[in-house]
Formats: sequence, structure tokens, C-alpha cells
Amino acid sequence: MTIPTFPALTTIGFPKRTPIWSTVKQPSVGGQESRFSLWSWPRWRYEFGFELLRDGTELTTLAGFYNASLGSALVFQYADPTDGSVTAQNFGTGDGATRAWQLVRSYGGFIEPVFLPTGSPVISVNGTPTSALTISATGVVTFTVAPAAAAVLTWTGTFNWLCTFDDDSVDFEQFGATQWALSSLKFSTVKL
Repeated sequence: MTIPTFPALTTIGFPKRTPIWSTVKQPSVGGQESRFSLWSWPRWRYEFGFELLRDGTELTTLAGFYNASLGSALVFQYADPTDGSVTAQNFGTGDGATRAWQLVRSYGGFIEPVFLPTGSPVISVNGTPTSALTISATGVVTFTVAPAAAAVLTWTGTFNWLCTFDDDSVDFEQFGATQWALSSLKFSTVKL
């Protein structure tokens, strides 16, 4: 099954982008507090506003995509124009036995998995590109032969984010004969 991609709209505004974590906070009898993160990486929430959606073009495209996603029911891909590529990103160090590795990306020094590589990623072992591997749709690289101990594994390529809409309704507002606006559209990344 092909996962649909959020449409590229020329009327899209600048987004808000929020990292979301899940933390358990446990107070003690003495007043101290212990905190435990339930997740090892965040989900990201995107929020966009659309000042102009023309009926028959952007409005139809966006409303159709939202409805095809069944509101918040189905997943889709989002190609973030500011966070969707890596160059020589380290994703592991060979140990002579492990053949499968998850692609990752670093954002401000924080490492997160990449689940939707796009195009043709270039995988290198110690700086030398190799094709003796497969890459799954969810970003798992499986080498034909396990990389040697201490071999540096890197990749260069692009990726999308797997997302769902946050809400089951959106408010399109008409302000002209064929002009509409949408003050807020929220969606968040999902984990595999």
C-alpha cells in the first residue's frame, strides 16, 4: 500500500513545529519528584495556517486530502522542506556480526530514527558507497555481509515524516466568492 503524501500548496504559511514528549512525574512523600521519560525520541506536531485557499484549487486539494485521510484515522507522509535530508549521517558502527541497521538523523545533536527514506539513499561503509544491501520502506538497512568491526556506516539522502491529522474536523472559513481560509491545521508524526 502506498502512503499518500501531504500536498505541496503554494498558499501554505510558516509552520509551528513542537516536539512532544511523554514523561511520568512521581512525587515522593518528602516532596522530591522523580521523572521518567516514556519515550526515547519525541513526536513532532506541525501547525499551519492558510490565509488564502482558492475554491477549485488549494481548497479542493486540501479538503480532498483531509477527507481521503478520514480525518485523523489514516497516516500520510509529510515532506518537511526544512528537515528532510541528511548528508554523511552516521547511523552505526560495524561489529562484524550485525547486518541490519535503522537509518537515523541528527537534529541539534539529538538522534532520531528515520522511517520513510525517499529517493535513492546513498549508503557508505568507511566513506565508500556500497550497493550490497537492501533498504526497507521503514528505513532498515540490511547489508548482504555484516560490516566489519569499527566500520563507520553513513547515509546521504532524503526522508519524509509519517503523520496523522490531530483532529477529526477542520474549519474552512469563506471570506470571498471563491476565497477561503483555514486558521489552523494540526498534524503530528507517529511512531512505528
